[in-house]
Amino acid sequence: MNLHEILFDLSPAIIAVYDLGFIPEEDEIHEFSPALYAIYERQGGDISERLYTIIPKDKKNRPPNKEISVLKKDEIPRLLKASKILRGYAKEMGCTSEQSDDILAAAARFLPDVFYENSRFAGHKDNDGSG
Repeated sequence: MNLHEILFDLSPAIIAVYDLGFIPEEDEIHEFSPALYAIYERQGGDISERLYTIIPKDKKNRPPNKEISVLKKDEIPRLLKASKILRGYAKEMGCTSEQSDDILAAAARFLPDVFYENSRFAGHKDNDGSG
């Protein structure tokens, strides 16, 4: 992994995972339905390429205001790679849990604050994160 990949590909993806508040799994990423494409286009969105959204299996991870995440195809591998890296950081911090909350809290102890400072995981530096 080179510096360019870390700074420009993975950093935004790691921040995005913390903004989501959970680690998305590949089977939670779905292409827009025809209705979503139509709504997105009416709102001024560019639909010239395939678009995807994250539909969490766990209802507690769904945004309360019916917001949807918009992903382009090339963003999906970065998001999944960031998720894998966060799992690795959590493991390095002693986290053995498979729960997103525990993993993100533990990984926050490993990462600089900038990655999670605007998420609900801010302040986890001082916790033991053993999950």
